Amino acid sequence: MKQIEKCDLLICDEWGYVPFEKGGAQLLFQVISAYYEKRSIIVTTNLEFSKWNGIFYDERMTAAIVDRLAQLAP
Repeated sequence: MKQIEKCDLLICDEWGYVPFEKGGAQLLFQVISAYYEKRSIIVTTNLEFSKWNGIFYDERMTAAIVDRLAQLAP
């Protein structure tokens, strides 16, 4: 986590290609929360936001991830 937090840009490629297990999804949420409004994140996927629950298996966490990624900078 400390190494990831040092990066100015995080690139997450091909979300949805392989679903996350619950523990992996929780760790990814922690990373995204750490980057939220502090650093840049690029996500590539062929899935629309409404289908991301199939990746993360938890509606609340999926909603929180989408919220953080979809926020526009002021």
